[in-house]
Amino acid sequence: MSKIYGYARVSTLHQDLAIQVNAIEMAGVEPENIYKDKKSGKNMEREALTELLNVIETGDTLIVHKLDRLGRSVSQVMTLVDDLKNRGIFLVVINANIDTRRDEGMAGIMTKALMTLLSLMAEMEREFILERVHAGMETAKQNGVQFGRPEVNKDLYELAIQDYLEGGLTSTQIIKKYGKGSNGKDNITEATLFRRVREHQAYQKAIESYIASGKVKSVEELIAEGEHKTIKGELKPVLKAKKLTKLIKDLGWSIRDRLFLYLKLILTLMLTLTLTFSIIYKCKAKLNKVRFFKWKKFVQC
Repeated sequence: MSKIYGYARVSTLHQDLAIQVNAIEMAGVEPENIYKDKKSGKNMEREALTELLNVIETGDTLIVHKLDRLGRSVSQVMTLVDDLKNRGIFLVVINANIDTRRDEGMAGIMTKALMTLLSLMAEMEREFILERVHAGMETAKQNGVQFGRPEVNKDLYELAIQDYLEGGLTSTQIIKKYGKGSNGKDNITEATLFRRVREHQAYQKAIESYIASGKVKSVEELIAEGEHKTIKGELKPVLKAKKLTKLIKDLGWSIRDRLFLYLKLILTLMLTLTLTFSIIYKCKAKLNKVRFFKWKKFVQC
């Protein structure tokens, strides 16, 4: 009898697996069948993953929360995906709604193309952030910064916010993770981290409200209905018009977003056409079979 397994991974010992594990359990995996790693995805030498690949058999199903939990690079992920397919093991990716148990013919090709695209996007996003961080750190060192925080902090806080909201790290763990700057001070401070997390969530809510309105709400309306804070006894909005306008503009005009959207639409269209032709072919085959038996019966008479 086929079994269903789950796999969850975070990069460090301090990060929390709870979000991934909960999602996998809700997908129907028993807790004892969920394998967990707390190790970087830059290589495939992970104890729990190795054990899982030794246990899982043909006809079984592997469920993960996100595709990048299997590996950090496109080559790693797709090599593992191909290996699972060759062994007759099905793969389900919860957040991308991918389920290879439903794949037949061209549908399987479309699913593989989508997984390749998702892996590429995840790898590119990570590389973009790390590139900005390293460039900022190098610039700060060359300029001999002694006072104030280096420019790299803006990008460090982007990573820190992700760690706090998605990775499950505490503020203390995040401060320790990103260390100290060239001035001897912490690159991440607790007060600033919490402030930026609140701001990040406020802008997210504003964008969601803008999309829900059919993209008709003005920046002024979004700021008015958004979160406010008290500064020196005066109530002021958290949202800034300039930044919110830029986010809305990026939402509508980002070349990369448009490219990904077009690719997704093309893949969806191809998948729909494939399924449609598959259904038509099966119906036609059944009809021809019925006609054949009727003709055979007629000839026998």
